[in-house]
Amino acid sequence: MKTKIFGLIALMLVAVVALAGTALAVPLSIDEVKVEGTIVEEGDVNRLDIERGEEIEVKVEISSIVDIEDVEIEAFISGYEYNDKERMSDTTHVFDVEANVTYKKTLTLVIPDKVEEDNYKLRIIVSDRYGDVEISNYKLKIDVPRHSIQIKDVVMSPENQVKAGSALLTTVRIK
Repeated sequence: MKTKIFGLIALMLVAVVALAGTALAVPLSIDEVKVEGTIVEEGDVNRLDIERGEEIEVKVEISSIVDIEDVEIEAFISGYEYNDKERMSDTTHVFDVEANVTYKKTLTLVIPDKVEEDNYKLRIIVSDRYGDVEISNYKLKIDVPRHSIQIKDVVMSPENQVKAGSALLTTVRIK
């Protein structure tokens, strides 16, 4: 008799915990993220290698189990020293999400030439006006193109005109 009562109480507790878990769950989910056509997984051991100086395309696929108004998606890479001047981020326009509909949005991030070669995280934030937030982090490795040269400045002398048979002296500042 006591075991039946104990079993019934345990079953009720499991049901309450399961219902509470679904009530607290965010109704919005990030289903898939592609960076330059490659699917990246959150918490994956492998990092995706991208080169600085590129413009990368990030495709985010989301869905929801309820209707949500005023949703926006932001993709950014944090930790860059000059983020206050050159943000590595993009944000979608605000849009409404209907229940059981999958939405695909494309964002573009510019990886500056000055970013250091290192490991970073691409962060995807999906939020609405009222506080529902879904955040995912993806590992990236920012690489330097091999044998890359940047022309910083070109100075020519004489500056405006060159006579036939005369020399044109050029000073090129490269990095």
